[in-house]
Amino acid sequence: MSNRKRRQSRGEMISSVTFFGVSMWLWGEVSVYEGGPMNRVLLIGAAISCLLAAFRFQIGNWIEKKRAGPDRTQRVHKD
Repeated sequence: MSNRKRRQSRGEMISSVTFFGVSMWLWGEVSVYEGGPMNRVLLIGAAISCLLAAFRFQIGNWIEKKRAGPDRTQRVHKD
């Protein structure tokens, strides 16, 4: 694996912002929704899913760091 940090493309950034916006819109809909409780649970689930999708690259980086373990994230130079 390369030590260089991969930059997000413009399309990835647009989709992340869109997922975040849809998540916030769904949270707003949950607060004013007058339907049954099951529909409200589904709206909350969709909002959480969109929020996780908005941060998918950050979550992926965090998981990769956890998998690498402390011995691979910090290299010690021996003299």
